[in-house]
Amino acid sequence: MKNLIISSLVLVSALWAQVIVIPIDKEIEPGLYTFLKRAVKDAEAQNPEAIVFEINTFGGRVDAALDIVELISNIKIRTVGVVKEKAISAGCLIALSCRELYMMENTTLGDVAPIMQTKEGPEMLGEKFQSPLRAKFRALAEKNGYPIKLTEALVSSEKEIIEITDASGAKRIITGVEYNDLTESEKKKIVKKRTIVPKGELLTMSATEAATLGFSKKTVKTLEEVVGLLQTKSQEIRRIEKKRSERLLIFMNGIAPILILIGLAGIYMEIKTPGFGMWGIIGITAFLLFFSIKHIVGLADYIELVLFLVGIALLFVELFVIPGFGIIGVVGIGFLLASVLLAMQSFVIPKMPWDFVLFKSNLMIVGILFLISIPLFFLALFSTSRLVFASRLGHHTSEQTSEGFGPAADSSILVGKEGRAATPLRPAGTAIIENKRYDVVADGEFIEMNEPVVVSETVGNRIVVRKA
Repeated sequence: MKNLIISSLVLVSALWAQVIVIPIDKEIEPGLYTFLKRAVKDAEAQNPEAIVFEINTFGGRVDAALDIVELISNIKIRTVGVVKEKAISAGCLIALSCRELYMMENTTLGDVAPIMQTKEGPEMLGEKFQSPLRAKFRALAEKNGYPIKLTEALVSSEKEIIEITDASGAKRIITGVEYNDLTESEKKKIVKKRTIVPKGELLTMSATEAATLGFSKKTVKTLEEVVGLLQTKSQEIRRIEKKRSERLLIFMNGIAPILILIGLAGIYMEIKTPGFGMWGIIGITAFLLFFSIKHIVGLADYIELVLFLVGIALLFVELFVIPGFGIIGVVGIGFLLASVLLAMQSFVIPKMPWDFVLFKSNLMIVGILFLISIPLFFLALFSTSRLVFASRLGHHTSEQTSEGFGPAADSSILVGKEGRAATPLRPAGTAIIENKRYDVVADGEFIEMNEPVVVSETVGNRIVVRKA
């Protein structure tokens, strides 16, 4: 009986043991990190023998890459990276966070050049940026057994890396500076010297080179071959793919700037049109959708939401309490832009060098979107004005009576007549004068509903009123 129980447990263990594959593809960004958090949690719950990360990316945001590196580094289960096509820039950093690395044929690993887009094009960032990134690579190399000096050459082009061989055939990798510091007697013992990474170049490796230099364990043809090399009890492969909701989240996060543009245009239009209506709803909805997405991917929190709500409140005060548009409205828009800026990054105050780069990039994006929204606003305002003007041409030639609309008398006879506002006049709306409803425009101020008004002048079919 005891043997039967043991055999059953071994069988169950063998059936449960498996390899779980999680893809890391396309751009490295916060939405991908959100998916990986869920995927790793699901994988750990299944207690597999190994988690394989199938990598195919040109890189992306450094902050998201560092979050993913931290996520993978804290996994207690055996982690394996497999480069499917390419692991460039931030993708290389993620690949080296795995305890083991394999590369498929015709794949590429490396080129972690920290760059920033400028007016002159891509520009490599200096030592202030490279130094902490090199430290991160060194830490991963020490932890997972990758060549330390070569990992530094992935980041900095100023490091010359040399391989020297002594008379016994022992090989050693050193930097160009270390070679120059050797004594003449030490140099005489060297029988072969080979430059692996020339000064001024970054280390980028093919699958064969990565295996030769000690990064990749082996070059493989298929994922199944990798699983076979892992020698797990079960060769079963289970994949964890992105859900539809996660794909939608990544897509929406990618078009988040468009949501900002729609939100700004909607707010602008609401400021310039009477009352609160369609434009305000569109603008606020776009902003709320933007913040919801950023909150899900872990960028927006209470600070951004509070700034957004304060900005909206100030704009409402400007629209419905204070006539015209002044300092409170400007401050409200400022709060909105600040909330959007902070929701695009995981920090409030930049600390690391890449934080400053990201902050500058986000600031530029918000500024550009703000400038783009202005001509779009005027275009929309012009289109709306034409529709309103055409509508008023029809309305102002008639007046509403109990029998319906009929020909209007000369509107000049209304000057001096009193009535009341049937709708809020901000500045256009409707007023009831001598028991008849007219389309009117307030003279230089907003007038609330049911307030007494008097006709101050008429210009053609345009009836101008002021507070009585």
